[in-house]
Amino acid sequence: MPHENYAAKQQRIGERLTRAMAKAHMNRSELAELTGYSVEQIVSWERGRARMYPIELVKLCHALDVSRSGCCAGSAAFIDQQGQHPPLAS
Repeated sequence: MPHENYAAKQQRIGERLTRAMAKAHMNRSELAELTGYSVEQIVSWERGRARMYPIELVKLCHALDVSRSGCCAGSAAFIDQQGQHPPLAS
């Protein structure tokens, strides 16, 4: 299996962020307010144009009420099998 290149990985992370926002019924402005990131930064992550560091990912997952392990696992981990957001791990 070939390794995923950097641009493709950033794009995939951005797509997961967009899906998580939709499932949380949260728009960019609301997420920006909760996290302290700018709307422009969130758009850059969504489009795969900016690197997302682990601490940023954790902060976004917390704001979107997605488990930290779910943020780092496969895209299906953003929601549990019943279609609900798993609780945040302590």
